[in-house]
Amino acid sequence: MVRGADDKNGRTEMSGIARRGRKAKKQRALAGLVLLTVLVAIVFIMTFACVWMVLRMQEKTEPAFGEDGQAAADGVEFAFIRVGYRGYGTGKMVEDEYFEDNIKGAAAAGIKVGVYYYSQAINEEEVLEEANFVLEKIAPYKIDCPVVFDVEKVSGDEARMNDISVEERTALTQRFCQIIENAGYRPMVYHNTEMGAMLLNLELLEGYDKWFAAYSDVFYYPYDYKIWQYSQNGRVQGIKGDVDLNISFAPLWQ
Repeated sequence: MVRGADDKNGRTEMSGIARRGRKAKKQRALAGLVLLTVLVAIVFIMTFACVWMVLRMQEKTEPAFGEDGQAAADGVEFAFIRVGYRGYGTGKMVEDEYFEDNIKGAAAAGIKVGVYYYSQAINEEEVLEEANFVLEKIAPYKIDCPVVFDVEKVSGDEARMNDISVEERTALTQRFCQIIENAGYRPMVYHNTEMGAMLLNLELLEGYDKWFAAYSDVFYYPYDYKIWQYSQNGRVQGIKGDVDLNISFAPLWQ
């Protein structure tokens, strides 16, 4: 059979269509892979969605957890319970009056438990006092998640910890974490952008897990952190009032 010019052009056109078809197929496959990756990421994040109980500073609270399991049924896997705090003006240490109720209630509801202490220590003697206080209070309980050093800047000139240097604050944070780790628990540091960027030397704290608070969908933070606190106005079944909501990017217990 003798092929004419029209036949040759037809084969060329068919070849072009075949190439475009293969290209479109590859694009669809790539789009499918991207979609699958996004879905896996969403499932992973949702798997480790959690709530951190905000019973913070000098605020009066009430027991957060009942034993009806509503919080666990609402997807809460773990909670961090405040052990106590040091007053930012007086320097007096105070146990959270609902610590025992909350830690028992969380455990009874099947929720994994960690704890935190809000520090206003300004010297080594005070941070040792805080760490030992935490260890004494948590000794009777099963602590599944980290023991957190909550270091924050308080608005106002009267806040005692605001006056210490970056070096001093970093050293106190290290000391607390060392004591907690030596006692067999997993230490963690809670902080926000200002604290991490300006008030702590995070390079000296690389050996400890971080808990980072930022209430925005878009932000830049170049340091590693295991938990992101993304809201302070969350709601959870069975818990009265607002709670801070968090996402953990890795399991916090074994």
